[in-house]
Amino acid sequence: MSRLRFFLHSVASSYVSLASNLIYSVASVPLALHFITKQEFGLWALMFQITSYLVVIDFGMSPAVSRLLIEEKDRPDSGAYGSLIQTAVLVNLVQGLLILAAGLLLAPSFANLLRIPTELRPQFDILVRYQCAIAGATFAVRVFRNILYAHQRNDIINHMQAVVFLAQLGVFYAALKAQSGVYSILWMNAFALVFSVSANCWNCLRLRLLPPRHAWGRPVWSRFKELFMYSKDVFVVHLGSILIMTSQSVIVSRTMGLVAVAAWAVGTKAFAFLSQLIYQFYDYSEPAFSEMIVRGEKERLRARFSGILVVSEVIGTIAAVIYASCNSTFVTVWTAGKISWSGWNDVLLDCWLIVTVVVHADSCFTVLTKRIGFMRYVYLLEGLVFVIVASLAAPRGGFPAIIGTSILCSACFTGPYGIKRINAYFGFHFPELELRWLATAVRVAGIMILTALVLWYIGQRFSPIPRLVLNAVALGPLGLVLFLRYGTTREMRVEVLGHVPRFFQPVLAPLLGADK
Repeated sequence: MSRLRFFLHSVASSYVSLASNLIYSVASVPLALHFITKQEFGLWALMFQITSYLVVIDFGMSPAVSRLLIEEKDRPDSGAYGSLIQTAVLVNLVQGLLILAAGLLLAPSFANLLRIPTELRPQFDILVRYQCAIAGATFAVRVFRNILYAHQRNDIINHMQAVVFLAQLGVFYAALKAQSGVYSILWMNAFALVFSVSANCWNCLRLRLLPPRHAWGRPVWSRFKELFMYSKDVFVVHLGSILIMTSQSVIVSRTMGLVAVAAWAVGTKAFAFLSQLIYQFYDYSEPAFSEMIVRGEKERLRARFSGILVVSEVIGTIAAVIYASCNSTFVTVWTAGKISWSGWNDVLLDCWLIVTVVVHADSCFTVLTKRIGFMRYVYLLEGLVFVIVASLAAPRGGFPAIIGTSILCSACFTGPYGIKRINAYFGFHFPELELRWLATAVRVAGIMILTALVLWYIGQRFSPIPRLVLNAVALGPLGLVLFLRYGTTREMRVEVLGHVPRFFQPVLAPLLGADK
């Protein structure tokens, strides 16, 4: 299968997974709020936040393993491939035990740090400890996922995730119905762990992605040293990313309380979903980009990266306008008015989304080159500055102050530095690449914003549900048409058209502009 076909299958399957995730998310929040209080719901948000911090124990090993597996996968008989897999398993096992130990020992300290009300602390301690046990087990056996990723079989991972999301919803409902209360989330996550690991292992065996029996080699210190030297820089970047992208709930908890945490978790749920949707176009290009780097295909890599950046930014612009037009109304409908969310928060989140799309692509590509350099300190510095400034601004400015701080920090630190590194690597002359995606994004944004303003004026006379339907029905198809027409280069449009079924080509060609 060609790289493009792998990429298209991965992206298409990722949207199947996201659709399944959307169904789960939309159904699980009102379901949870029916059985538990808003404060208990806030405990879940903080539990996942704490777990995401403990995941830094990864020390960058997972992306390092995936990247190095790509270098060895073409020589499965050499022994180096099997040696790397075994070394990764041992490292992951130790990391899993560290996460378990951290959860068991530090749960009470987390409760104090986050100012959890006294009556809810026993529940919070149990949630954190058991969730850390699940996260630790996930770490210990995740090498199968790394192998599928290295062989560009993200489509399999995505299909399994789609099944898991829908099955989780059933397990979640059964646990709530059985009066497990706030602990229902643990039953759901434990089910997801067992199913996902079993499926990934079986697919690696079925596709014969493991080394032959005689070529496994053995774990060696030199392999661990190679992993460590690469992963230590990835770790610092990842730590900074966590501070930048996931510290908001902790800041809200310390400055505004658990009810505000619940509002933040629900109000930004669609934002997190859209971020995943947009990042897919870059993330599922990474295995192919890594292979091009390994094989020295510099010119093809240059064209592919610039094309993917344009695609990502156009999708980000379209998604931002749709999000700003729909999210506050959606939150009102979704929670039956139990949680309110200002539309101005959405406008600020849109600005941050557009900035982070470029930052994400530029920084992640730099990691793939294995020449991270000073970028690790830029990420960490931005994360520390954000936490300090947002913590000081939140008590007076609330959610807008936190989001505004995120925008300012990304625009001052990782944004300019990432652009500088990409231009240097590919030999672009600033702002050659930036003007390419900016011109297309501005054209698309103008059409989308004008349409959104007309819909806003019309929708003022409607109640929330009809207004939400009107915006979604009008902006969704318009965004799809604009993406198909302007979101890709001509080369990519022609290549994509050549991989779709022939009977669909006459319909798709005019939309893509590939018939000209």
